[in-house]
Amino acid sequence: MFLDLDKIKKRGFFDLQMEIDQEIKNNGLKRLPQIAEEVIGYINKATPADKIPTIIEVLKYIFKCSSTDNKIKNELLDQIDKYVSSRDNLILLNIALELLSECRPDDMLPGLTLIAKDRREDNNIRLHVLQCLRKIDPKKANNILLLDILEENNVQLSLAVLDVLEHYKDQVAFKKTQDTLEQIFRSSENLKLRCRAVELLGIFGEIDIIERICMLPLKPEIQASVQKMVQHIISKPRNILYIRPENFEHLIKEWLVTIGYEKVEVTPLSNDGGVDVIAYKQGQGVIGKTIKVIVQCKRYAGNPINLPMLEEFIIAYQKEEANEGLLITTSTFANDTKRLAKTHGFIELIDRNELQVQLDKAFGKDCYCIINRN
Repeated sequence: MFLDLDKIKKRGFFDLQMEIDQEIKNNGLKRLPQIAEEVIGYINKATPADKIPTIIEVLKYIFKCSSTDNKIKNELLDQIDKYVSSRDNLILLNIALELLSECRPDDMLPGLTLIAKDRREDNNIRLHVLQCLRKIDPKKANNILLLDILEENNVQLSLAVLDVLEHYKDQVAFKKTQDTLEQIFRSSENLKLRCRAVELLGIFGEIDIIERICMLPLKPEIQASVQKMVQHIISKPRNILYIRPENFEHLIKEWLVTIGYEKVEVTPLSNDGGVDVIAYKQGQGVIGKTIKVIVQCKRYAGNPINLPMLEEFIIAYQKEEANEGLLITTSTFANDTKRLAKTHGFIELIDRNELQVQLDKAFGKDCYCIINRN
């Protein structure tokens, strides 16, 4: 026997660590599986009076020592893997879940998710599993499906799930997560859960969420969390697809002013005649000549701009007696729309890609983005 349980009760972790280091120095890493088996045996026999935290740290240190030898490391992992399916010793179960999550995340992720969602499982185990999920590199996950747990109305589990969602923020269903968080904020009776949900809306929400949340009656104890939400949203690129169409027109106005257009005005919302912005610029090569430019803004998420839309814009162009026209969209243009625009040299089409380039040039990268969330 390498270690003695009676000695563990009396001694600290660092003394045992030095003995393990000495054993490795004398006999190499091949001794580690045997030492681990002895420590696991101690945990199985331990009583509440024993120094369980110390024993756990010893076992974790043994795994840490094996990190330079994949063969020994995998032998140790196989050694403890059997405790994942066993409920005879919850301490060993939790240790196994933790170590395997760190060392074999690809294998463990599906199983951990299933345990976390299993309502028949002990809630303490589920909480530990949720903690383990946060140890896995989020890039190793494709989709994290834990929103069902939030329907159980268990505050402790719900808070743990929200922490996991933040950890995997790029791998969760964006729209469904946002809707769930907003529902928690509106309906939960637990203040801590409401605060956490609204803070996460700063991560999973876009600029439109600010208005929806801030229009609600906000108690003083919730306002600090709402401010965190707002600060997070305005610190990341503003997503144009989530601003109001009329605000998109004002953004285009700011862009035109920034790049040198003059007398830029947004037309009234009603009866604009298909013209959203009117601007002027100096003609090239002609001193004193002013060119009138009309702009139509189409803040669309999906369908391309079709031919009838361009034909309507050409009619507006003629009616306004403009010199140039800009048709700007956050979507794309259909092929026949592009062909017609080419026959009219005075019409310029700006699609989502070109618009992103122009906004980056005018306002700097990471100021605006055009991303259709799902």
